[in-house]
Amino acid sequence: MKSFFSILYLPLSADLQEKISVGLFMFNEQVKIFKFSEEKLQLLKGFLSSQRYGHLKSYLTHLKNDIDPGV
Repeated sequence: MKSFFSILYLPLSADLQEKISVGLFMFNEQVKIFKFSEEKLQLLKGFLSSQRYGHLKSYLTHLKNDIDPGV
């Protein structure tokens, strides 16, 4: 059975092409898992407005619940 993974990156600076990895998708034919780092999200608070940070955290939480509702 083949397994796949993909890293979720968020851009910090488009001009400098800087990005930070905040999450990981892992899946095979039977299991789908999505995890994201609360620690890295906390680091991003300094770069984002509180509204954007709230949207980002909400989006990642909903994505995790949709992909991996059992965890």
